[in-house]
Amino acid sequence: MSFLTREQWEQIEALRAMTPEERRVHWCFPQRTRRADLPPTAREVEVLVLVADGLTNEAIAARLTITVETVKSHLRNLTAKLGARNRAHLVARGFLAGHIRAGLPSG
Repeated sequence: MSFLTREQWEQIEALRAMTPEERRVHWCFPQRTRRADLPPTAREVEVLVLVADGLTNEAIAARLTITVETVKSHLRNLTAKLGARNRAHLVARGFLAGHIRAGLPSG
């Protein structure tokens, strides 16, 4: 027996919300659709907020009890989803998109 992760459940919910045409495009071009059309997952937003707080990948991994490779994976997904070029741009795009609120500590 296997279980789905939170991110997998969020992807399933996002697929359920798509129209049949959007689903066809998603399955034909999964990377393009996933990155461009799906919003960041809750975990990706957690990572984004910690990046905005100035934490390193190692510190984020320790705080969230995940591996550094998982942090890097979340950052790659965020960079693609938000159309960012680097960490600073990622934080700026996250702020403009409403994923980060000014003046509120994350933890």
